[in-house]
Amino acid sequence: MIQLDGSYGEAGGALVRVALALSTLTGQEFKVTNIRANRPEPGLKAQHLEAINALKQICTAETNEIKLGTTELYFTPGKIKRGIYEIDIGTAGSISLVLQALILPCLFAPGKVTLKIKGGTCGRWQASVYYLQNILLPHLHRFAEKIELN
Repeated sequence: MIQLDGSYGEAGGALVRVALALSTLTGQEFKVTNIRANRPEPGLKAQHLEAINALKQICTAETNEIKLGTTELYFTPGKIKRGIYEIDIGTAGSISLVLQALILPCLFAPGKVTLKIKGGTCGRWQASVYYLQNILLPHLHRFAEKIELN
């Protein structure tokens, strides 16, 4: 099991999101402690919870019990599946940050994946959905027959 310290560097949620994506792709389980430890409100935020919950569906992953503010995560991925997944962050939590954990695994699904996500589109300290539409996704067209963001 890979062990990560979430207080390392800027101690943001990027470590969790990238670990989720790479773990799902490689099948390697991980544990991260001290999630967002140096932030005013440490632990998982709404967008982290929904990224984890989405991956629990997309790859039948197993985790410890998680909720807002959880500072430790165990993640054991399963096999990536195609399907339609509805994700509601429930706040203005960032859609683009959720996608940071989901896009890469979904590119390797054995069929079409549709993600229907409700949340924030242009918040602070995040790439906007316009960046994803106009910069990131055109580059990903080399790897995916069809990928779009509406």
